[in-house]
Amino acid sequence: MNVIGEVQASLRSMGFGPLLLAMLFLASYPLAIGSFATPVARLRCQAAAVLCVLGFAAMAPSWVHAAVIAAVGIMAIGGFIVLAWLLSRVLGVAERRQSVGVEESAPAAAPAHEGRALTPPRPARAT
Repeated sequence: MNVIGEVQASLRSMGFGPLLLAMLFLASYPLAIGSFATPVARLRCQAAAVLCVLGFAAMAPSWVHAAVIAAVGIMAIGGFIVLAWLLSRVLGVAERRQSVGVEESAPAAAPAHEGRALTPPRPARAT
């Protein structure tokens, strides 16, 4: 039996616990590496991803097969990110978003009183 066949047989023999940990790892890993969440939430997702993958490796019938499955999951997530990036480049989404950001950060039209100093009006003198 080849390595892929052994990994498939290992997946078939796993129970609910290891598969749940693998799914939680695959759900928390993209949140841990992306900018979708706040920095504190990303740290929590990183901790959850590490704990889930370690638990998955500990509960799996073979930790080597668990490592292969985790690596394939990471590569699949990376492949999805690359495809999404390429698609955004082909469709020009990144350029449109940057041009919108430039328009928003451009200075507003100068007010009419730009050339003279703004001084508060002087109170009228009583005579």
